[in-house]
Amino acid sequence: MEGCYERQIALNECKKCFIQRDYSTGLRVRFSNEFPLELEGKIEPEVWTSFIDDLNRRYHKADSVTFASVFESSLGFITCNLSRLCVPSVWKRVLKESETFIQERNRAVFIPNNLFIRDPASKGLRVIEVSILDEFVPQPQPTQESSCVTPMLTPRN
Repeated sequence: MEGCYERQIALNECKKCFIQRDYSTGLRVRFSNEFPLELEGKIEPEVWTSFIDDLNRRYHKADSVTFASVFESSLGFITCNLSRLCVPSVWKRVLKESETFIQERNRAVFIPNNLFIRDPASKGLRVIEVSILDEFVPQPQPTQESSCVTPMLTPRN
């Protein structure tokens, strides 16, 4: 592809926006789908809301009590969790699914709009970190130190 190039950006130098967990329905993993003002003009609100709703649906599926989750828990109890070595848990599968979903959405939607979404599992499912790739945090300027420095501790003679 002509005109296509790859650039590397240090995410720690970019401005960030954090999407908090929504605890209004209890302790289920659910993120607020309100459109953040920091993303205004960078992405359509409908695209953002759709992304968050899809992510919330995935986590809701993992939290739901189903025959499969009851069977998995019972099997884990009976085998002293040795079954976890052979079969990944529902949560592990959902976390892997969500990670793949976020990577795909980053490639297709967010990176072309100068945004990068970090997997919330890397932040303990507390927040979604959104890095704004075309806005950078200003580097702190070195402060002028005075030439008169008094040591806090002085050696004894």
